[in-house]
Amino acid sequence: MNQNLQYIFSNQNFLDLAPYQAGYAKNISGESFGPCARNHYLFYYIISGAGTLSLDDNTTYHIVTGQGFLIFPSQVTRYWADQDHPWEYVWIEFDGTYASEIVRQAGFSPDSPVYRSSDRIITATKHNAMMELAENREETQFYKISKLYLFADCLIRSSSSAPLQM
Repeated sequence: MNQNLQYIFSNQNFLDLAPYQAGYAKNISGESFGPCARNHYLFYYIISGAGTLSLDDNTTYHIVTGQGFLIFPSQVTRYWADQDHPWEYVWIEFDGTYASEIVRQAGFSPDSPVYRSSDRIITATKHNAMMELAENREETQFYKISKLYLFADCLIRSSSSAPLQM
């Protein structure tokens, strides 16, 4: 059975970092999305299972539990759940004037979209912040933006591909 949570943010008063949507899904075998291009950054974190991400240049990545991937604005992608071990994931779509800096500090590029964690505790905090954004529909916009900043901080600090900060 397909289980989903999703929250679409209605108030877009934030310019430096703005959430657009957050959600959770437990896919069925082979379930897919795309091809599609997004307007904003979209980050997926795999809670369990596996799947495949395909970029518009036909590069594919097998993504497993504990990993994630980032889709860039205007990047055409397709992704699908593994046949034997379909993935369960949480996602967040975001943008703003600081978004590209967060993405850069976390070590992502259109040619390097896969997230691998270097710290389990920080990764768990990131995962929890993402779930809280998807689940807590009644919280204030300031609570939600605080969780987005927590997510961003944890993404940067836990990414094994993040460049060293001087």
